[in-house]
Amino acid sequence: MVSWRALSKRLRLLLFVAISAVVICLALSSLHSGAPWADDSGAVPLQQQRQRGRRPAVEDEEPRHRARDGGGGVGSRGASSIEGQAPLPLDGAEEERGRYPIGAFGATGAPQVGSLLIEGLVPPDVHYLWCGSRWFEFKHYLGLMSVLRAISPDKIYFHFEQKIETDEVYYNQWLDDLKYDYPWIEMKQMDSQVVRYCATQDYDERVQVIVRLLNDDGGMFVGQNTWMLNFPARRRLVDLDFGLERYTTEGYIVMRRGLLSDESTSYRQLLQNTRRSDRYLRSTCAKIHHIYRRGDLDNVSTCAILSGHLYERFYPIDIWELEDPFGRLVRRIFYGTEEVRRPVPTYRELVPNIGHMIWIGGGAMDYLFYLSLLSMLFVAKVDAVYLHGDAEPAGDYWKEIKTMEQTKDRVRFIMRIPPHQIYQGDVQPFYRALMSDLIRVDLMIKYGGIYTDTDAIWVKPLTAEDRGYEAVASFDWVDWSWPFPDSVNFGISYGKRNAPFWRIFRDSMRVLHNDVHGFSGVMMPYKLLEKYPHLLRIDRRLQVICYHSKCHPIYAPDYHNMSKDHTNTNSIPNWRQDVNAIRSTHPTTTTCPRTTRTRTAFPIGDRTSTPSTGRIRIQRSTPIGRLCWRPMACSPK
Repeated sequence: MVSWRALSKRLRLLLFVAISAVVICLALSSLHSGAPWADDSGAVPLQQQRQRGRRPAVEDEEPRHRARDGGGGVGSRGASSIEGQAPLPLDGAEEERGRYPIGAFGATGAPQVGSLLIEGLVPPDVHYLWCGSRWFEFKHYLGLMSVLRAISPDKIYFHFEQKIETDEVYYNQWLDDLKYDYPWIEMKQMDSQVVRYCATQDYDERVQVIVRLLNDDGGMFVGQNTWMLNFPARRRLVDLDFGLERYTTEGYIVMRRGLLSDESTSYRQLLQNTRRSDRYLRSTCAKIHHIYRRGDLDNVSTCAILSGHLYERFYPIDIWELEDPFGRLVRRIFYGTEEVRRPVPTYRELVPNIGHMIWIGGGAMDYLFYLSLLSMLFVAKVDAVYLHGDAEPAGDYWKEIKTMEQTKDRVRFIMRIPPHQIYQGDVQPFYRALMSDLIRVDLMIKYGGIYTDTDAIWVKPLTAEDRGYEAVASFDWVDWSWPFPDSVNFGISYGKRNAPFWRIFRDSMRVLHNDVHGFSGVMMPYKLLEKYPHLLRIDRRLQVICYHSKCHPIYAPDYHNMSKDHTNTNSIPNWRQDVNAIRSTHPTTTTCPRTTRTRTAFPIGDRTSTPSTGRIRIQRSTPIGRLCWRPMACSPK
């Protein structure tokens, strides 16, 4: 017979085991939902994937080249749409409306209407509080985008203390872009009560300002570094859901109007109700490392707080092909899909095999221009070259082009008066580079083909696979546009007629920013690439730009570093195979170094030259002489 003492001991042991099991389950559940005591060991430093703290490093040449051929992803003011349409995964040429892939401003996989229209919900009006005068950057944009996707708010009230700044080259236009796309963002200057939020660092005072703001009409507050993830409408069937992080105002608050009985009621008094009523809740947001640990984005916490120096600043280029939970999450918020978005070639129709060049202002055709045109015919092997401009070139080289048997029927001058306005925006008469940009994009929309600047020489033709892409360009090597992570150079570019990217590019020119050299032609296209990485292929081997006889291939590591070039890195061991074209931007060769009745096809390095008949002899020691240009068929035998 078991004694009472022994039975009591067994019961206590069973009770201890049961309580321990419950505690362990709760701890594991909190770990997945965002427990504040978890460590950061699961997070992968984003900066380790970026060079110089701003852009991904090119670890090895060929894999990175292939991976990044797809460019990336966002537009700028006036980067409206493709004839009223815009992104999300393309099916043919169909896209969503708007400049950004916001869709219906709801979660991916739109919820049923009945799950949104529930009686008694706290209104989905979201308040943001913005202190100081600073840039509204990509990570802040993602916060608002996450609200649009997860909550489908009726309004977003953006309370600001001072005017929101942008940088000198207009990269950080993220807030302007949202205001352009989303009709219900209300910008509100902080009044004397709300501005106290910015005037103090005291946690209790800040929270009190927030709850008094929400007390008037009800709604939500979301912190500026908080991303809303899975937040169904039924979570607003409460009087108060307090989800702020301890000691900061990151997280969120859902609050019904009129909960504060008077001005003296504090938020701490409201929180006491969480112990007595299921309509008063305390919640916790996850941290980014929880996303790494769980990996299941469909069942992750209601919100995530982006904090720590690892994520202080990052760009769309950092997540274009980042295959980890963070990369997939950002793509879901930004693009509406976790899939990596790349250009896909189609071969039903290839890029037209015609060449385009632009010549504004007239003047004599120089030697480099002459070689450039010939290289399009005999290296790129286009069927014809169309020279668009307001006056034919002058000089002996142009006369030779017009009279030589091999060229006279394949080169055509097309009269084109330079544009002085686009979308009623004035183009300054001295800004010929911008005029050329405007003409080029119009040529691509109307005709398609292969565009070449007059300072570029083709050394290798395009393949049929290359010509399957709808729009192709390359990055620029010059690091002249910070905080732009990069810029797009169209000095050598090609594409199909009326491809979506060209129309988006043209529409982006509704705002020109004439005060920033190169904005419309090289910087703004990069913003479009961030938004539409599947519409523009970035081919890192399409061209190499040379400056003062030193060439800077963009497939090489740290290519923005001006001190690194082909002379000290051996980054272009085979000029004929490594790239398609070489550009000598400055200084240009205006005359033939040597002209004789016989010439040599100039070699590379110590290889001997091959004599052949012709008119042009390229001096081997010049930069152009090392480009492997062989215009064998350019002159009569």
